[in-house]
Amino acid sequence: MSITINKQAVLPNKIQPLSVGAMQWQGDFARVTDLIMRRQFMRDRWWTILTEQFSQRLDGHNNGWRGEYWGKLMRGACLVYTATADEELYATLVQAVELLLKRQDDEGRISSYNKEHEFNGWDMWGRKYVMLGCEYFLEICRDDELKERVIAALMRHADYIVDHIGDGEGKKSIFETSMIWGCVNSSSILEPFVRLYNLTGEQRYFDFATYIVEAGGSADENVFEKAALGEVYPYQFKVTKAYEMMSCFEGLLEYYRVTGEEKWKTAVLNLVDMVAESEITIVGCGGCTHELFDHSAVEQFNMEKATGPMLETCVTVTWMKLCWRAYCLTGDCRYVDYVERAYFNAMLGAVNTENSPENGGLTFDSYSPLIHSTRGKGIGGLQNLNWLYFSGCCDSIGACGIGIGALFAVMQDEDGAVVNTYMPGEATVVHGDASVTLRFDSVYPKAGDIRVAVTASAPCEMTMKFRIPKFSATSALTVNGEAFPCAAGEYTAITRVWKTGDVVEVALDMSVRAITPAAYGAEGVDMVAYEAGPLVLARDARFGDDMDCKLSPAAVFEAKAVENPAFHSNVCYAIPQADGTAVLLADYASCGKTMNEASMTTVWMQVETENK
Repeated sequence: MSITINKQAVLPNKIQPLSVGAMQWQGDFARVTDLIMRRQFMRDRWWTILTEQFSQRLDGHNNGWRGEYWGKLMRGACLVYTATADEELYATLVQAVELLLKRQDDEGRISSYNKEHEFNGWDMWGRKYVMLGCEYFLEICRDDELKERVIAALMRHADYIVDHIGDGEGKKSIFETSMIWGCVNSSSILEPFVRLYNLTGEQRYFDFATYIVEAGGSADENVFEKAALGEVYPYQFKVTKAYEMMSCFEGLLEYYRVTGEEKWKTAVLNLVDMVAESEITIVGCGGCTHELFDHSAVEQFNMEKATGPMLETCVTVTWMKLCWRAYCLTGDCRYVDYVERAYFNAMLGAVNTENSPENGGLTFDSYSPLIHSTRGKGIGGLQNLNWLYFSGCCDSIGACGIGIGALFAVMQDEDGAVVNTYMPGEATVVHGDASVTLRFDSVYPKAGDIRVAVTASAPCEMTMKFRIPKFSATSALTVNGEAFPCAAGEYTAITRVWKTGDVVEVALDMSVRAITPAAYGAEGVDMVAYEAGPLVLARDARFGDDMDCKLSPAAVFEAKAVENPAFHSNVCYAIPQADGTAVLLADYASCGKTMNEASMTTVWMQVETENK
């Protein structure tokens, strides 16, 4: 039965990203952006090759997923463009969208499957990403005529799906469109259908979204209802495919914003909390059994799993995106803690900064190691695109994580600016008739002394919220020398008339701290890891140490910052040992980058004990 929704009642997010061109970040973001611009966004013929998959339709023969690559990369590129306002990138994306529109057939299909094999395998998944890529492009598109053509193409694309999938006579159930993972991959098309409804107001798109929600997201069990109850963790669901599951809940969050039905908000936030508690490892990603929810908070210490592919980059990015969306909805800064940990560790660690050929030379690696293992374990989601080119799921999605890392740094709410992290660069917030630019003089996350210089087009009364990260045991914040109270894991909110010349100074506690497995619910495991600020530290074989040697108990030590003698890293610390020696640790994101045994990496390290 059709439910009629008043489109004006769509619930707004509490937190909004800044507009295109409102930020200019330096440091790691600038370096990684330059890399993905050259290797992905501006790569010769790359967009042409990706769109050719919709005319070659090779996926019909092997139930492949080549149809996801274009939309994944377009979504990430649009987020990066929002953070950079790079005009060459914008022109490239316009051309890429024009290429896609030419691949739409007479029936409205944009699919990497031929009609004989359509609506099987990963076909709905690929069609989802076509929609998402176009919808994210619409958010940055400046050409009204092109917008109209993209929306028209989206509607034809969606109408073909609605005409063939659903409850009606002669239609195929969504649970018949894939034979894998209980069809959570197909059900994740929920998100772009809700977005298309918001764009067009066409009831049939909302009705199709309702059909997916009422079906429950999986053929094996109703995962939406199960999450709403919050009685079991996601690794205890019948379907445990992490990336696809979280993608479904992104759609459910958008569905909640349209309907206002609290049960669905509860389901999404329950899932986020349960994943955070049971799945997220020390580097901010989950899934120690390939790409599955598997209670990885504890399984990260399983030495048998440590030797295989684990902590998929697709899971990292989708976790970041789901947390970012939960944050925008609620304004709760604990979700920022999750995004920050994933971004500065698992996400930046997956970037192939040294152009290693071990993962096929792709820009993003697929898996992240934790214990005595290497990067470059394999190419997740590998598919050949033609006789010469290939791609993978993680390589295509990585840019989205980089974009989120830039956009979550400074955002805004109805009261003013919201500062979540302190990367070097600047951001401009428009409030009322004034624009206020914040210039961050910092090397965060390498160190915690930050100076924020304010430039305002006119004196502006607003509230600025400065996040004090949960890791910062002692913090200080002043405005023009006046101190304000700080609490870890909360915002310090300052309401005043801001004007040019104001200076905010923030001091965060970035001291090295020891982490034990007990913090993740694993008892009786004689291991230790170290963190400094938001950075997880790791050993790397390039230091020349015995990677198997046990460390002294971490009860008493004073880590010393030192120059890295072996390779480039953001930070390097010497951890003193009982015998007078020291073990060198660098930030995890800089470790393992040869992607072979030469840079064997470990985060969790064995500890000497009295009885062993």
